Amino acid sequence: MTKLKSLNFVEPQAPAKSNPFDNAKRNLVTNLNRQLAAANAMVKGETYTEARSEYVEGSDGQRTKQEIQKPIRKWYWRDYDGKVRFSLRVRNKAVEIEKGKTDILIGEDKQLPNAITLLIEAVSAGELDTQIKNHIAK
Repeated sequence: MTKLKSLNFVEPQAPAKSNPFDNAKRNLVTNLNRQLAAANAMVKGETYTEARSEYVEGSDGQRTKQEIQKPIRKWYWRDYDGKVRFSLRVRNKAVEIEKGKTDILIGEDKQLPNAITLLIEAVSAGELDTQIKNHIAK
């Protein structure tokens, strides 16, 4: 019992709840890295997929869990002029960067990875904190 005397016993306490802003910012950086990988694959002419676990029904009627390669939902697209546009998304909704503006005009395909890298750096540096907080508050 003398070894236990060296420990400091206290009342139980619930774990600290995570901040919604910190969660949104962390998820945004994670998703931007996924978009960057997809953009790099697009520039190379390849398709980007990620492994996901899904239950698949076999020929014998049994459902088994299998890894399936699926494409991600891209945050970039071509507009009417054929130029690439990008939209930052938090909680699956476009973030308003400036008043009334959610799209970023990229232009050519090969410029997209550089733009996404710049966005990752901006989010990590806290340059978009106000926009993310306003988006979460809505």
